Amino acid sequence: MVFLVLALRLTTIAIGKNVKHVNLNERAEKLYNQTHTIKAKRGTIYDANGDPIAEDTSTYSLYAILDKNQRGLNNKPLYVVNKHKTARILAKYLPISQKKAFKILSPSDSQPFQVEFGSAGTNISLITKKKIEAEHLPGIKFIQQQARLYPNGTFASNLIGVATSQNNQKTGTTSLIGQMGIEKAFNTVLAGKNGFKNADYDLYGYKLPGKKQKERKVKNGDNIYTTIDSRIQTLLESEMNSVQSQVHPASLNAILMDAKTAKLLPNHNGQVLMLRRCPVSVRLGRIPLLRTRLNPAQQ
Repeated sequence: MVFLVLALRLTTIAIGKNVKHVNLNERAEKLYNQTHTIKAKRGTIYDANGDPIAEDTSTYSLYAILDKNQRGLNNKPLYVVNKHKTARILAKYLPISQKKAFKILSPSDSQPFQVEFGSAGTNISLITKKKIEAEHLPGIKFIQQQARLYPNGTFASNLIGVATSQNNQKTGTTSLIGQMGIEKAFNTVLAGKNGFKNADYDLYGYKLPGKKQKERKVKNGDNIYTTIDSRIQTLLESEMNSVQSQVHPASLNAILMDAKTAKLLPNHNGQVLMLRRCPVSVRLGRIPLLRTRLNPAQQ
């Protein structure tokens, strides 16, 4: 009788592919089918000498695994074992106190799978990441994030602009989006298009044979070459900052143009200050130099 009931149940599942309103085919597809996004490299912005003004880089976010069930080969702990030691070492490399780091590692109200360290655990450089990894702290993990590097700091900030990481709620991915200047005006050109690979994998991450892999090749963003002379730009900004500190004008603009070719060499706009240090939500207002018609013969 029991055998008959089991046989009937298995037959029903085999034909209907459904158990308690759960589609087994769809569940298996989600379990084994994975799509990996291949991030496109954002294009580089160069000056007249071919030196980068804005380029891609990577930063890292740090988190700590607290779940004691996480173990690797030979029963090796993959969670934070010594919280005092971990807090002390993290305080050595991150802008966080040992006391605060230990408090985060020791939640009193619950036992979460993992914890994060707020702003102190984000935007970590590759050098700092390697130093922390060299301490061999179990349970400390990193997530790589795409970021934008401006080697010259606030160099021609109004013209070059800024790109920041934005989350796409539909896809769950993060990408760099231009917020102003060249970064915004040529965002589509610089951004490129992400690629992807879709295939079936087993529980250990190995690709399963027998099914053709779907993929789209990544298209990296195009580079942009400007006529800005870095040497003259640096000199102009230094002189304009000097005038700004002495006279304190309400507005201070300057631009240098080659009268023969109409190439813009350096420019300065004192109305927008320290753009890359300001929140994106700050109202930037009108940038005169980007909307002013210039005639070299009349200047």
